[in-house]
Amino acid sequence: MTILDEHGRHVAGTPPEACDHGVTFDEEAAKGLSASEVRRRWPRMHGLCPKGCGFNGIAYASYAHYIFGDW
Repeated sequence: MTILDEHGRHVAGTPPEACDHGVTFDEEAAKGLSASEVRRRWPRMHGLCPKGCGFNGIAYASYAHYIFGDW
């Protein structure tokens, strides 16, 4: 679980693997959409985590997010 302060920033000491990096995905809503529509509606995160957990890379909300987006 990621711990955020009152401003929505990551609290130091929370491990990066516990952070969701702000990435979301709705598998039910994605059914029937093209991969480009999925990528546009639910983009993956790349670069530094906007929540400040220190993660630097590419993140998906789930394996289904990765598959539906055809990344």
